[in-house]
Amino acid sequence: MVIVICGAFLNISLNIGIIADSKVNEIRNGLTDKSTFNKSFLYSVVLTLIVIGGFLFLGDFLTRKNEKNKLIAECEETLSRYDKSIMDISVALTDTALIGEIPDILKFLGEQKKEFPSIILITSDFYKEQLTYLKITPYMEKSDLKKDLFNFSFYSCDKNDCEYLKEVFENGESDYFFWSEQNNYKLYFPITKGETKYLLLFSKFDRYGKIGS
Repeated sequence: MVIVICGAFLNISLNIGIIADSKVNEIRNGLTDKSTFNKSFLYSVVLTLIVIGGFLFLGDFLTRKNEKNKLIAECEETLSRYDKSIMDISVALTDTALIGEIPDILKFLGEQKKEFPSIILITSDFYKEQLTYLKITPYMEKSDLKKDLFNFSFYSCDKNDCEYLKEVFENGESDYFFWSEQNNYKLYFPITKGETKYLLLFSKFDRYGKIGS
């Protein structure tokens, strides 16, 4: 895609140069007056800028779309290949004797694909009769998971995902959700096993907040 766009830019630049040289020769030969040349050249420059802007927008759009499709495919492949681990998470969420195993499972899943240096689990509960979201990370203390609200391990949603989380946990939304901003992305996959419902959040940021390679 980059090669195609660069080739298009080069072609446009050459055409402008050819047009400019042609018009200069016409002025010298008295075939075109200077004011007409200035207008024609201005129109050519404006049109070129519009075309270049369109190419840049299209290139960025296609790049992001390809990245999104690749990430979703990698995520689906991970969930399919390690289905037993997903089932173990579903069982552990409802069993206080097993729930301490979840951080290690998340750590294991996060080591399988370089695209996902960070995988956390998001589930829901109620705090004083108010719906809230809880998170389990690969590096949580196992003892915290046996405390109320995972020892207040809340997941703070923002403008990008608050409404989506509400749809998942209140209205049964089952489709994935993807958003990206600059070099960061988050991919949410809802999972329902019987009465157990939770999300796996695949992110480009690792546990230290650095961008994964």
